[in-house]
Parts: sequence; C-alpha cells; structure tokens
Amino acid sequence: RRCGQVHGACGVWGLLAVGLFDRGGGLLPTGSGRLLGSQALGALVLAALGCGGAAAAAGTLRWLGVLRVSREQEESGLDSEFGLKAYSRNNDVLQRCRTVSALLSENGFSALDLFDALVSLRGVVYRTFTPQAADHKLEGEVKDILQHLSYDSLGGQDGRPHLAFLSHHKADAGDAARIFVDTARRLLASQPFLESAGLGPRAEEAVRRVKPQDLVWLDSTNLKELPTLLDVVASSCNHILFLTRAALERPWVLAELVAAHTLGKYVCLVLLEWPGATEERLREFQFPAALERTIHEWAWFLSKEAPARHKRDGEGELRRRVTTAASSWHTSASADSSHHIRRTPSEDARFSRQLPLTAMSLGPAGPRSGKAAKRVPLPSVALQRPESYKASVSSLAEEEGDASAADGA
Repeated sequence: RRCGQVHGACGVWGLLAVGLFDRGGGLLPTGSGRLLGSQALGALVLAALGCGGAAAAAGTLRWLGVLRVSREQEESGLDSEFGLKAYSRNNDVLQRCRTVSALLSENGFSALDLFDALVSLRGVVYRTFTPQAADHKLEGEVKDILQHLSYDSLGGQDGRPHLAFLSHHKADAGDAARIFVDTARRLLASQPFLESAGLGPRAEEAVRRVKPQDLVWLDSTNLKELPTLLDVVASSCNHILFLTRAALERPWVLAELVAAHTLGKYVCLVLLEWPGATEERLREFQFPAALERTIHEWAWFLSKEAPARHKRDGEGELRRRVTTAASSWHTSASADSSHHIRRTPSEDARFSRQLPLTAMSLGPAGPRSGKAAKRVPLPSVALQRPESYKASVSSLAEEEGDASAADGA
C-alpha cells in the first residue's frame, strides 16, 4: 500500500503537475489543456505497462505453482531460512512448546494431552484469592475454596493421603501460595470450620486422621524431581491451580495439570488478585483472554509439529480435533460474562462431587458416538515410587480401551 502511495500517487502527480503549471503549455498559465491531456494519457500508459507486465509475470508464476511459499514457511517467516528471527513471538512460542512437549514425553504424556487439558479449563468455574486482603476476607476466600473440594476419597486404608495439590508459578505466586496453605491447614484443623462447612461426619473424620501438613501439598516443596511431584498429584483428591500471568507457560505447572486432567481430578482454578497495587497487578492472569491465547498457541504448535505417535490416527483427524476445539472459542468467548458466572455453593458442591476420581472417556472431538461421556473409576495410586504413577496411567488407558470396545460392541 505504501509503495503505491509513494511511487504511484506521487509519480502520477509529477506528470499531471507539468500539464498544470508548465509556463509554455500548462493549463493554468496558458489556458490550454492539450499538455495536461497528453500527460494524463502518458500516466495511464505507464500504469498499464507496469500493471500489465506485473500481472502477466505473477500469473505465469502462479500457474507454475512457484508464486507463494508453503504455509509452513509463511508461519515461520521467510527470514527463518537464513537463521534470523524477525518473528520473535512465533519463534519463542515454538521453542517453549517444544520444551514442554519434550518434558511431557519423558513422563508419558503428549502435547495433545496438554491441549485437551487446557480446553477443559474453559468449563471450570474459577475462585478468587486476594493474598493482601484483611484477615476476615482472606479466611472467607480460603473457606470458599475448601468447601468446594472433594473429600470423598481422603484418608482411610484405601484413601488418598492428600486433600489437594497446589500448583503455582513460584516467581509470581510463591508468597500467595504460602499464605493460602498456612491458612487452609489452620482452618482444616479447626473444629468450628469443620462443623460450619457441612462436609459430613465421614469427611470430618477423614480430615482429622490426616496430618495438617499433608492436607494441602505445595508443589514447591520438591523442585528437584518431577516424577515425584506427579506421584503426589496422583495421590491427591483435588488439584488447585493458582493462575498468574505466566502460570500456563511453566513446564512443570503444565505437566502437573496434564497429570490431574488425565487422572480425572477435580481441578479448582484460583485467580489471584492484587487490587489497588499497580505493580502487583502486573502478575495477574487475564481470564479468559490469556487462557484462549494459550490454547491457540498449542493448537498452532500441534498443527505444525504433530508428534509421530498421534499420526497413526491420521493427520487429518488430528487437525480436525485441534481446529474444532480451537475455533470453538469464538462462541464461548463471545458470551464473556459466562466465564464469570459463579455457581451457588449447593450447585458447585454437587458439581464437585460428580467430578473427582473419574476420567472422561472422549473420542477425537467429543463423547463417542454422540453419547454421554462415560466415567471410568481410577485405580488407587501408591506414593512410594514414580513408576506407580505411570502404572496408574497405563491402567487407566487399558480400562478406557475396554470401555471403548464395549461401547462399540
């Protein structure tokens, strides 16, 4: 466009200006329009020669199939052929996705598993937590989160040793996570809270049997071995994810999310808020825009570099699965208020009781054959060895395969 404005429009004006202002034959000095007409005709002839020649050359190249580069080269940028990075964002996203994908593969997952987990977050009602709030407000927010967790499988001989696993980005939410954990452990050890929360006698007894320090597990307790953390995820009844600006870019946070999603954990999203503090608010997660951006980044990555293990289902099927989920955000995001609707406590308690310890058995683009998704009970998982986690995932996959075969029959 700018080339046309500078070279085209200015060049035409240069020709017409001679016909207007030339002292020997210009329209304004002499009143004769002969020179102006000649100049205008010359401008048309030059435009026809330039456009006609360019159109003929471009048409020939297009017919030969060499006018445009491939779609992959367009997305990565032509400068990538020379090792340059003019499109820095795309290169940064690609590198980050490759790093996370490699980490997931080392622990028995795939980028497509992560994509499914991210898409599932669209349907999760988030809670808020204000770490700098007054004590009564802070306790109220922690109580609200604790009341909507699942206590059904906590404690006991066959129960899980942890009520919740707290996943967060330490740089942005380390202080908030510690405040939350300390407050939650104090409340869970308080008899007045257990009586007012309406958890039921069985849940109250299960909470009492578990040590307070084991009720809510903070992921930063162990930052050396990811398989050990994934074992703790598997041994927890719920998965709490603190959302801050870079939480969904952290490899270990994403791996923990995939593990929780694969094992059918009840995922509780907590949106951290720092009202009034300008610098602190830079750490906040912009919901739902940041979630949708992350989903689209992984959809773009999957369309470019689909892992070989998923190509057995056919590249077309994989692309359909990704594009279907990625494009659906237009309808979900258009009703922006739906992301901020809070269920009543009774509705959310019923919702949380339906989700824990189950896995949604989905086909490539949704429930199989249009039927309601089946819930597959998960096996109990030991905490001692990292291999137990992978064994649990393998067991779940086998059970889902059996359910799929029975459904097909």
